[in-house]
Amino acid sequence: METNMSDKTILIVDDAPENIAILSGLLVDFKKKVATSGAKALEIAKQNSHPDLILLDIEMPEMNGFEVCKQLKKDSRTKKIPVIFLTSNMDKKITVEGFQLGASDFLNKPFDADELMMRIKTQLELADAREQLETVVQQMEISSGMLKNSSEEIRRQKKELESERNKSEALLLNVLPPVVAQELKLKGSVTPLHIPIVSVLFADLAGFTVLSNGLSPAELVGELSYLFVELDAIIERNNMEKIKTMGDGYMAAGGVPTPNGSNPVDAVNAGLEMLQFINHAKEENKKAGKPPWELRIGIHTGPVIAGVIGKSKFTYDIWGSTVNIAARLEAAGEPGKVNISGITYQLVKDKFKCSARGKIEVKNMGKIDMYFVEHEVGSGAAAQAKLMFNS
Repeated sequence: METNMSDKTILIVDDAPENIAILSGLLVDFKKKVATSGAKALEIAKQNSHPDLILLDIEMPEMNGFEVCKQLKKDSRTKKIPVIFLTSNMDKKITVEGFQLGASDFLNKPFDADELMMRIKTQLELADAREQLETVVQQMEISSGMLKNSSEEIRRQKKELESERNKSEALLLNVLPPVVAQELKLKGSVTPLHIPIVSVLFADLAGFTVLSNGLSPAELVGELSYLFVELDAIIERNNMEKIKTMGDGYMAAGGVPTPNGSNPVDAVNAGLEMLQFINHAKEENKKAGKPPWELRIGIHTGPVIAGVIGKSKFTYDIWGSTVNIAARLEAAGEPGKVNISGITYQLVKDKFKCSARGKIEVKNMGKIDMYFVEHEVGSGAAAQAKLMFNS
């Protein structure tokens, strides 16, 4: 069931009036409550009509955001409310401490409107899913209590529980990397990791809004499903991990959760293979009178923090400036091109022919050295994909 954002209430906690004004202006589609201190935030959160999500500034006098979050998670009335920390310091120690206290996510200042909405929407949808799951579990417990105390019923119950356990484990492996799922099963939690070399890939369907206007909801979902299923397969073939999809956007990373030295090359190979597939799909769609999709791809290599968020519905995610730069590279690219940073270029230049674009200005990050990947030197996954799709 899709989350109705207009019914959701967001509590903004910040002692800076200018930040409150900015956030209030960006969150026009939501109901809002405001607190300028930690004590006031706790008072509002514990009311009967508690907020659905809290945007919580870390740096506040008297009671900082970490102490507020700690108090929220200790209280049964407020412990399930998702908390997104607001900070201008994304230091590893700060983010790790925040997640250990029970935070759902972090948002870096100054605020980016698209990123703000994406992170809020994700946490609200996760909260709704957890609530629905808890309802189902309660119903199952009630039904279980009504079963007859007979050997036949006990055997049937055990069989059903085993089946559900197998389904849960299969679902866990479907949404989390195997090594992460195993740690979660053994420990009940996953330790956030700082990984120094990760290649983050963002892919976006160029012109999605215009191209999708003529499609029915069923047709649109069918098209996206067809495209993303194949992108999933490409990511898996190239030793990478799918992180998430965001509407018409797709995010993956190489070198997580298990670090490796091949991730820059893996990511570029995956990007080239994606373009080969999209070119093939575009030709097929033209013949069938469907939208001729184009893909824009950006890749950057650097350090990230990786971990699992959520309590009932788990999500493996990565954070840090590397992720933000990769997203900017995708936005600054061109349809049908793999746009890589200068750092990634230095790591793959012996494997791929690239053309320099120079230093290009990007939002909130200044000028970044960029290159378009032309083709792979020699044979590899991308070359094989080209042969496959052209055969």
